[in-house]
Amino acid sequence: MKSDEFVLLGAIVKPHGIKGEVKVIPIDTDVLRFQNLNEIYIGSEKQSISVEGFKNSGKFAILKLKEIDNIEDAMALTEKEIYSTISNRPTLDDGKFYISDLISLKVKDLYTKKTGLVANVETYPANDVLVCKFENSIAKIPMIKEFIKEIDLEDGLIIVETIDGMIL
Repeated sequence: MKSDEFVLLGAIVKPHGIKGEVKVIPIDTDVLRFQNLNEIYIGSEKQSISVEGFKNSGKFAILKLKEIDNIEDAMALTEKEIYSTISNRPTLDDGKFYISDLISLKVKDLYTKKTGLVANVETYPANDVLVCKFENSIAKIPMIKEFIKEIDLEDGLIIVETIDGMIL
């Protein structure tokens, strides 16, 4: 990946208060990833905007954005996605990964000995699910320790151990 590529962090849900703050839902459950961001990119046009403040509001982040000083300006940003550049995105804890880093990784199954590629990652409240394309099938593999044995971003490989019938 190039350092100037963008990664999706979340989306603006609605204004928060009357002074231009916005309520953001992260793409995952980690609202603290917004805490140290100085700059974000908004919408499909990737409009650059400085972050002046952060508040943790449970499963949401409240952001104060530069030059967004009233509810009307904040309302105009409702439902817009928030991005960061790959080079400036927040660092994740060990064992956590950006979805964009997992897409297109090689998948090797210890049970069937088949290999494939990660086509997508679906997010659910309980856990994320890898959508993997194998030669003649698609398998959905829950991202839990029982199935995911190793994720090696450097080598571009995910080792999984499925059960009978998971990969046809």
